[in-house]
Amino acid sequence: MTERSKGDSTSWPDMVFGYGQFAFATILMFTVIDPASVVPLWTSIPSAVIIGSFAAAFWKTGAKKGAVASAITAVIWIAVALLRHPPA
Repeated sequence: MTERSKGDSTSWPDMVFGYGQFAFATILMFTVIDPASVVPLWTSIPSAVIIGSFAAAFWKTGAKKGAVASAITAVIWIAVALLRHPPA
């Protein structure tokens, strides 16, 4: 095993969750951009809440990359809820 430097406090699970959420957020952006996409509020709002709770849990445990990426994903889900819900 290699010894980590003192300034490196990132664990491998934090990197995995962080990059995974970042990849998901990148793919989710296409839903925000596409004017033909329609996502019901009963899908987007719970997703934003769940991902937001992941962000809080990651932040509390010290997984900063996972927390920031999850928070960005939650904001994108809120954008999907505001911009892509079906008309009334």
